[in-house]
Amino acid sequence: MDGLRVWEHCGVGWFIHCYQRVPEQLVRVITRSDGREVPIYGSAYYERAVTKQASKKEIRHAHTLLGRDPLTGY
Repeated sequence: MDGLRVWEHCGVGWFIHCYQRVPEQLVRVITRSDGREVPIYGSAYYERAVTKQASKKEIRHAHTLLGRDPLTGY
């Protein structure tokens, strides 16, 4: 996984899935017996925004990134 991009290999080639973060959203407001309102929020999550087939150039670039030393970057 590269940031918010995920690479997937299928039988026909490589695909790049790009994800975007969806912030928490107000689901509903509950009114308590004492009259106070309590907001209920859903959790933040990631959803797939775009999927595309990787080009030969992108695949070559990925191979060079995989060959680097993660500590030095070379």
